[in-house]
Formats: sequence, C-alpha cells, structure tokens
Amino acid sequence: MRLVLGEGLVALANRPDAVLPSKIKSLRKHFAEEFGFPMPSVRIKDDVSLPINSYSIQIHGVDVAKGDIRANQMMVINPEGAPLQLPGEVTREPTFGLDALWVDSKVADQAEAQGYTVVDPESVITTHLTEVVKENMSELLTYGSAKEAIEGLDRNYQKLVNDLPVPSPAILVQQVLQELLLERVSIRNLPLIVEAMAEATRQTSKPALVLENVRRRLSSQICQGLSDGQGFVPVITLSPSWEAEFIEAVKIVGEDRTFVMSPKRVQEFVLQARQQIQRFASEDSWPALMVNPEARSYVRSMLERVSPMTPVISNAEIHRKVSLRTVATIGG
Repeated sequence: MRLVLGEGLVALANRPDAVLPSKIKSLRKHFAEEFGFPMPSVRIKDDVSLPINSYSIQIHGVDVAKGDIRANQMMVINPEGAPLQLPGEVTREPTFGLDALWVDSKVADQAEAQGYTVVDPESVITTHLTEVVKENMSELLTYGSAKEAIEGLDRNYQKLVNDLPVPSPAILVQQVLQELLLERVSIRNLPLIVEAMAEATRQTSKPALVLENVRRRLSSQICQGLSDGQGFVPVITLSPSWEAEFIEAVKIVGEDRTFVMSPKRVQEFVLQARQQIQRFASEDSWPALMVNPEARSYVRSMLERVSPMTPVISNAEIHRKVSLRTVATIGG
C-alpha cells in the first residue's frame, strides 16, 4: 500500500512532530486486533504531479481513493447534516462525502463548543485509509501473508494445515481467509478456522463448501458481531415464497452446486431486498439478511454490488444461545 501526498501535505509525514506515521501504525494494530488481519505496511511518498493539497491511496500501484485536505486547518462536520453557519472553506469530507468546512484553529474551537465534529487533517486521512483497507482486506491478504499467519500458529495447527488433503493447503487457507474478510468476518481465531477446514476437507475440497463449514463453526463470533445493544441479532428474513424459490433454484449433484433463476426474478429479488435494506441504511443500521444455507453464497453475490454492507447469514450460522429479532421480511 502507498499513501501519496501532494507537496503541500508532505510536512504531515516528515516534520519532527508529525503524527501521521504513528496514526497509521495504530491503524495496523487496530486491524490486527479486530479482524486478525495483518495489514501491510503503508509506504508514504510525495508526488509533485499531484495537486498541492491532494493525496491518493494506492493498492498494488493502482489509485483506489483520493482526497483533498488543508494541512494547517481543521475540518468541521455537522453530525446532524444541517448547513454549517461558520466562516470557512466549503468542502466535502473525502471518506463519506459529508458536507464540511476547513477552518482555522480559532473557528475550530468555536465549532467544537457548538457541538460540531472537529477533525484534524491527519485523522481525515487515516479515516479514509481505514475504510479503504476494510473494503480491500481480501485483496490485501496475499499468499505471503497467509503463509506468515500459518507459520505463527502452534506446531499442532501448522501440522493440521499441512495435512489438509488438498494439493496446496496454504492456498486453500488463503482463499478461505480472503472470503471471510470480503464479508468483514474476523479471522483472528485462526486455530478454529483451521480446525473447521480440516473437518470439512474430509468430505470436500471445494473452497465454497469449506468456507460454509468454517462460517458455521464461527457462528458465535459472527452472531456476536451482529448483535444490537439489547443482545438481539436483528435480521431480515425471506417470505415463504422466496425461501421456496431459492431452495428450488439451487441444484445439488454430489459436490457440485448450480444456481438456476431467471435474470428477471433475480432483478425482482434485488429490488425488493433493496427496498427493505434502505429502510435501515439511512440510520446506518445494517441488519443481517438470513437465508437457507444452500442459497447463502448466491444471495450474497446478488447483493454484493448493490448493498455490500449488508451481512448475509444462513440459519445454520445462528448460535444456539442467540436470540433473533426479525425487523423486516422480503416479499412479506
């Protein structure tokens, strides 16, 4: 990964009291603790071809995000979304696109006293970097980092990986970890993931089927991450007719699975799902969509582009001690 800075922002990284490098270091620690994800180091460099106050975030040499900030000012955001009645330069917060202002320190103190959110330029960058990493964890988990994670396991678990009855155990581990991270499921419990893979590969070598078994074994962790403040897991369910149609659409022959549903019906399902999801999205709430185990991966694929923040879980992933709260039904 690279963070490329325009000339006007270089001081944020190389002046004696620069805090940007330490904030990025803390970010790596955060991802290790929350997701078990070995976030790669971020190389900071300058580029005179960039606009003076701009920065870009690159993954594998490709720009994936850009922003424009003021190194010597503070950003003011109204968390309520109302217009800001303060003197300053109108802008947009680069991560979420919120209306904001760049102001000097005196106005920033005034804004904070009025209850506005005040953010320093280094935090604007690290917030943007955080979201970029979350969106790209799967791509950032290379074969090398997967091997390193395996080598950090206890010897018994390393042997369990090496004994997986597949041509390349490390590649299968990488594939499963990538799929988990793609859906923002933490991989910090790697020993349990390896146990689940060893269990699954007795019957199948298909990565998709191995993944579903891993998710079932991680049910407690998955449900804990989805629970609300009252201890319930809020879910959106399918109507009986949609449930039956998805069961019918999944054709199983041995280890092979195919999904047969007309494009028209897929589009109708996606539209109905979006209507329910958007009821909660405006409040930054993302209840999980619960479906039958055979259809889970297909439903996830349908919603990945239109609502990537919506978790899709199967009823086989609901831990026995978890209480569900149905908040909506698709097609109901």
